[in-house]
Amino acid sequence: MKKVLFHGLLGAAVFAMLAGCGGGGERYRYQDRNSGIRVSLRLPPGWSQEGGADVGLFSLKENPQQRGGAMVLRSEGKDLNTWVETYHIAEMEKMATGGQMLGEAWERTWGAWGVAPEMAEETREFFAWRLLSRQPRKVGDLEAIELVEDHGPKRSITLFVLKGDWVCNVRFYSTSEQWEKNEPLFRASLDSLKIR
Repeated sequence: MKKVLFHGLLGAAVFAMLAGCGGGGERYRYQDRNSGIRVSLRLPPGWSQEGGADVGLFSLKENPQQRGGAMVLRSEGKDLNTWVETYHIAEMEKMATGGQMLGEAWERTWGAWGVAPEMAEETREFFAWRLLSRQPRKVGDLEAIELVEDHGPKRSITLFVLKGDWVCNVRFYSTSEQWEKNEPLFRASLDSLKIR
């Protein structure tokens, strides 16, 4: 009986360790120089940190198109909702509009002469942006907002987290073709996010 109980407890402990590791991905650690804020999370399997703890980037080892990173910016005295609206959503909308305008300008000028007509569409695609979803979240006891965005050939999921006078954002990018496979991995990784 004791042997069965011991093996049962041992098996449960091993299972709990594996489940807590998020599938065995590498631990990502980043410390922002200006704020001193430390960001850590468990990366999806196969992903690794680029550089040391002062570099906020990570990527999938065999496909650098799948990447992400962390950044810490001043809140400028704004609440999180206003900050995300002002400094992210409004700016992305401006860039998407600018990309459309650049594409049209290319068509009217160089494209009209037959010079690299594909550049007009590539410009639009490069600056493409659409907000797919926005949800309130929590990271520990900190207020957070999750955005899922379409960037033409890529998609991203970002957590914006308010900590004191700073906004931390942690983002994962994936090609649109790989999104369905990667989104659950990204969400599991973001669920392990700690900000200190």
